[in-house]
Amino acid sequence: MADEIKQEYTDSEGYVRSVPIVWVEPEDSRIIFANQFLTQFFEEEFILTFGQLTPPVVLPRQSAHERQAQIENIEFVQAKIIGRFGFTPQRMRELITILQENLARYEARQGGGGSDE
Repeated sequence: MADEIKQEYTDSEGYVRSVPIVWVEPEDSRIIFANQFLTQFFEEEFILTFGQLTPPVVLPRQSAHERQAQIENIEFVQAKIIGRFGFTPQRMRELITILQENLARYEARQGGGGSDE
């Protein structure tokens, strides 16, 4: 494995051992797309909340006046929380670095941008 990631363990007497990290995917694992994000921070932690927002249906077979009335009656749009993750400041920096590096590689491969959706 060229990009093998290892975790170092050190005992109380200074013995260090690096062991590889092996990612194990559960059988029921699936990709969930998020289109809403909320970030909070406290003294020693960051909380990232990921959500899905589905716009309300506006019926197309109505008159323009009826569609406008339907839109005006929308009080809020609900974002369903699909995951919340906590990070220390150091792990947050690592996540940001990893995301920036991967986005740069993606944009280089796509010729400068690619699709945003």
